[in-house]
Amino acid sequence: MRRTSTAVALATLLLAGCGSVEDDAPPGIDPVADSDASAEDPEDPDGTGDEVDEGDADTQPDGSEGSDVDSEQQDAGDGTDPQVRSAIADAAERTGVDPEAIEVVSFEEVTWPDGSMGCPEPGQMYTQALVEGYRIVLDADGAELTYHGAQGDDPFLCEAPQDPLDIRE
Repeated sequence: MRRTSTAVALATLLLAGCGSVEDDAPPGIDPVADSDASAEDPEDPDGTGDEVDEGDADTQPDGSEGSDVDSEQQDAGDGTDPQVRSAIADAAERTGVDPEAIEVVSFEEVTWPDGSMGCPEPGQMYTQALVEGYRIVLDADGAELTYHGAQGDDPFLCEAPQDPLDIRE
């Protein structure tokens, strides 16, 4: 008896959740007509009624031409990447070298073998999972500094760096 009432209650809940969009619409609103009106017309993507010149397909929002490449990947290693800027600022503070004089030797996206990100400290425990991250090597007036980090995190100086599992391109 209890199983039957539980099954009936579940079936009722499932059927109640299967109502159509029209049933949930406020009075005076036709959700089917409104959703069709908001669909983008492939012949009029900007909704202005003007024709689109196919010759502008490669024009970027800033007016430049070219492919839509991820700007973070494009800027990696030239000092404009946020992680690289952060590492340069830290290196300048540690060494006293002008940030403009610090050279980016390399910036690589890597996979670290665990949560230590290639910089384990004695006595510490780390997650045993692969970590997508990066490695930055800087030259500050002849001193080589290596920074490690995980994707989306700030870099940290690694004084005894270990190699990653792989380097992604």
